[in-house]
Amino acid sequence: SLLAQIEQVYHGFSDASAPTKVAAIAAAAHVISERPSRGSSFIPLIQKCITVESTLDNPKAASLGLLAMRDMAMNEVLDPVKALKIVLKSFDNPIDVPRPARKMYLGLLGSVSRSVSSRKGHATVEKAIGILRRAILEQQPHATKKFSCLSWDEVDQAAAALCEFEVSHVLRIEFSAPSEHEGFDEEKVRLAAIEEQVMAFVSELLLI
Repeated sequence: SLLAQIEQVYHGFSDASAPTKVAAIAAAAHVISERPSRGSSFIPLIQKCITVESTLDNPKAASLGLLAMRDMAMNEVLDPVKALKIVLKSFDNPIDVPRPARKMYLGLLGSVSRSVSSRKGHATVEKAIGILRRAILEQQPHATKKFSCLSWDEVDQAAAALCEFEVSHVLRIEFSAPSEHEGFDEEKVRLAAIEEQVMAFVSELLLI
């Protein structure tokens, strides 16, 4: 059976060839895309494919592993926050992710958009939004930074992932800050500060 063949690749992962690993994770990703509920059977193989060593050695397999993780997270088979935490322990900057896996990495960041209200997931959501914002504003292609920037396709993927979050959540997480004005209406001061920072953020976007 397919599951038995994939388990065979998993158990002999260190000795399997790169094409064999890609074929196995591609088959798993296809099954997951059709029936996400079956994804739990393939988690051990996915974890093997997305380690730092495996990602650098076989980014195509890592890309498919990240795609499978996103499909499961979006269909509540995996906890998106826990899934993203695993990936962020290995890579917290898209520049460090091999290019073949980079768009899937950026796409996975958007999977935590439904976890904004979770207290436990707040730090991870905040980190995901920060990574996506920097990708859009600071890592776009530039003639003098040929080897330390994203491609426009990757910037577009980052923007699409950021759009999965509600605007109010992005602004609250990215721009809210403790009030330094004692004795004043703290809420009014906070909102005024957010408005000022939002306008600066919009101006930055318009200059891209």
